[in-house]
Amino acid sequence: MAAHVYASQNRGYTVPGYADYSGMSGNNIPLDAENFATVLVNTGCITAPSLKTLSELPNTRSSPFYCPSGLSDQVAIHLQPGVSAPFPQTRSVALAQQPWRVKSLSSGIIVDSWYGINACRDSYKTYPFPCRRIPDDSAKTNHELPKISQIGRSSDTVFLFDGTFLNLQYEADRVAARHGRLTSTNILFFDGSARTVATADLPGGLGPNPTRPFATVATLNTFHPIRWRLDQN
Repeated sequence: MAAHVYASQNRGYTVPGYADYSGMSGNNIPLDAENFATVLVNTGCITAPSLKTLSELPNTRSSPFYCPSGLSDQVAIHLQPGVSAPFPQTRSVALAQQPWRVKSLSSGIIVDSWYGINACRDSYKTYPFPCRRIPDDSAKTNHELPKISQIGRSSDTVFLFDGTFLNLQYEADRVAARHGRLTSTNILFFDGSARTVATADLPGGLGPNPTRPFATVATLNTFHPIRWRLDQN
């Protein structure tokens, strides 16, 4: 509902996640200035508790971004040495179960989210996912966003998923097997419906995933009816 409120207030665009190219990590990686959770909170589309410091344990109190089946005693390390995002080795490891923490550059709020967003961070023409981190990492002047109206089958197109971060075309194991004794994944679709899906039936199964199953439409089209990209059948 919050995502549709955001779209109605912003010319129909899907919720973005931002990278701040003025801020860099110690290993020269752009820091996230916002993600979908802080954008929705900052625009008044939803409410969620904010932490006081980046070193605190996750705040699970009354948060719509909290998954009770996720881990709440640690936070995913998104800026590991040499990489800009978490790279879980399978879909059941702890790194896929921990929250994605972002401190908003605009408001200073610190929000944890136990859900990944179905978004890409670069090469928008090659990887037309329904949400995007902007600007394009490979073309930093490109701030294009898709519109809700471009999502043809909203009841089958993934918005959020059990897991962490985004960029499934690069790291498919950010989708988490979090339920049913680490065998199933909850998915939220753009029409507001949610389903529990056997993780083994998703592109990439239970992992590990060296083959990048989200990078080709041909692979995704064999896993009906769930849609991950705008160019799927």
